[in-house]
Amino acid sequence: MLLYHGSNVIIDTPRLNYSRKSLDFGAGFYAKSDYNQAEKWALRTAHLRKIGKPCISVFEIVEPKWSNLHILKFDSANIDWLKFVVAHRTNQNSNDDFDVIIGPVANDRTIDVINQYIAGTFTDEIALYYDHSVADLIIEKYGYSRLDALRKFVESDTHKLLEDVDNGLNSIGENGIFDIWENEIVTGNPYNSIYIRGQ
Repeated sequence: MLLYHGSNVIIDTPRLNYSRKSLDFGAGFYAKSDYNQAEKWALRTAHLRKIGKPCISVFEIVEPKWSNLHILKFDSANIDWLKFVVAHRTNQNSNDDFDVIIGPVANDRTIDVINQYIAGTFTDEIALYYDHSVADLIIEKYGYSRLDALRKFVESDTHKLLEDVDNGLNSIGENGIFDIWENEIVTGNPYNSIYIRGQ
């Protein structure tokens, strides 16, 4: 497996003492499995530091050698991931002893919600939808900010319907959920959606 580290200098040997404890996963050497993401990070780092040039360092990882390591893996940016990131960003999780942490890192799309969560403005429930595709659809069509889109979705009757796992709505996908939400906004009744009437 290849991992990529984007920076303003080439890294031959990763060193942990240059990393801050308040990063998403704490102090460590950060690398990405996606070359394009690493390239964007390299461009950003070179621009911010105003020294050096964008560079991608490539590392080959031999996974069988990981068997003796203490590994934490987040398959998605879920609520456990959010709490883990927030704990590190607020210096409340300095005692974890993981050798490797795998998972997404916060980006421009999620940072506002993380900050709102830290400030106590967002509950766990609202934060669960910080990267939800439905919010993207709401933003795309109605032009709301991400925070407003999240609030409008989570505070809707459509969201209440989704909390009932027995009605099967969670299996229809984000476009169907968006249609239900939009029918609620336009007609005042989410049950006017074809995704509910057609059941």
